[in-house]
Amino acid sequence: MNLPNRIKHFAWKACNSILATKESLFQRKITANNICEDYGRHVETTMHLLCFCNCSTEAWSSCKLSLPFNVQESWSSLDTFSRLWICWETQQGVLERWVSICWGIWKSRNEVWHGGKKRPGSIIVINALTLLEDYHFANVKPSQSSSNTQNIAICKPPPPSYFKVNVDGALFAKSKQSDVGVIMRDEDGNVVAAMCRKLDLPLGVLETEAKALEIGMTFAEEVGLRDMVFEGDSQLIINAVHGTGEAVSSVLNIIQGVLRKAQCFRTFDFLHTKRQGNVSAHLLAQHAQKVESLAVWLEECPSQVAHACAKDISLFQHLV
Repeated sequence: MNLPNRIKHFAWKACNSILATKESLFQRKITANNICEDYGRHVETTMHLLCFCNCSTEAWSSCKLSLPFNVQESWSSLDTFSRLWICWETQQGVLERWVSICWGIWKSRNEVWHGGKKRPGSIIVINALTLLEDYHFANVKPSQSSSNTQNIAICKPPPPSYFKVNVDGALFAKSKQSDVGVIMRDEDGNVVAAMCRKLDLPLGVLETEAKALEIGMTFAEEVGLRDMVFEGDSQLIINAVHGTGEAVSSVLNIIQGVLRKAQCFRTFDFLHTKRQGNVSAHLLAQHAQKVESLAVWLEECPSQVAHACAKDISLFQHLV
């Protein structure tokens, strides 16, 4: 499986029943009991924690990943994993997402155990799948990129007379900082304007992506553009804007503000792209770590972003 090492290590420990669950700690005489603190009346086994505890059921109910069978609490992690491996042998991506969400549940449980704040199930899922997507993007092999160009998401230019705004958010665990990047391009792929900005508030992944879209729209209005295409790599945010998905409470006000702001433009559309098609905005969000608060460029951008923009144009021309 194509997973980050930390998730592979978690999966190995889960399959070998050596995760530090209450059951395991009780057997080693480290804790006074083996009862799940969240559920209150059940032994905290690995399978109970990952699939049946209150925190885990909330996470699973918030995602659309359905299992091909009903998991039994009496099964071991190895039993469950083996059954899923057989059912999803030709769908490794589905299995990777399932394991990643399990890791997210385990990580969240440990954070609460050590005095941290409990995360909503939807945020656990989003953070886990974002980590997986970032890992896949960072580990695309060059041979795969050249031979399968038609399968790679690229940043396509907007229709004639339109401008496209790509937005992205980035979180930095060490500095506990949330940053956004925005880049505007014309129909030929030329950079019209770009910006990166640090956010004052410590936000989650979804909230940062929503703020990036809001800030990108405000920037486009300030530049004076009228016919727009806004694009980001958060499917949940784009679905919420289109009304095809329900916005979680933490971003509801931002989404409503985005919809009001959209009325300032003559024509507009909101599109979703994969991370590979949003590299320039992602690089700008990362670049925000190097600025004091805000940086703006007109008809230019940092060198690494300019290189990514040139690559977007080259890939698109190659396909057409």
